[in-house]
Amino acid sequence: MATIKYSLSGKPENSSIRISLSAGRGITLKAPTGFYTRKEYWSYSKKGNRLVNNGQFKNSILAPERKIKNDLIKLEKYVLDAYNEAQSNGVKVNSQWLRLQIGRCFERVSDSGQSELVIDSIESIITDAEVRKIMWSFFNWLAS
Repeated sequence: MATIKYSLSGKPENSSIRISLSAGRGITLKAPTGFYTRKEYWSYSKKGNRLVNNGQFKNSILAPERKIKNDLIKLEKYVLDAYNEAQSNGVKVNSQWLRLQIGRCFERVSDSGQSELVIDSIESIITDAEVRKIMWSFFNWLAS
């Protein structure tokens, strides 16, 4: 059975929330969710002489963090459903797949996996520039 946990990484005042999908023995996929929060809003418990990440917000959080908390609940359900579907269809599940599911959940990417963000579109144009140059010269050659 697959399980989802969240953790924080980064500076205390602006920490990135990361998702961890544990899918059986030795299979753990991690990816950033795109959400940020302060570490003081995150729940930790004491285990022995160290703090252990509980993977969730404290109960007394501010309104913006409540929105993020609800989005993380939505993401957990979406990723688990997508994982079960991927397993039944024999789809390879890796970190890239997990990032794609995060993007789809919040409509950051289209179903084709193409990002809707301007920055990603520009990067795609730059990456494909050499191919376009070759194709343009090929079409010019055909026309002559």
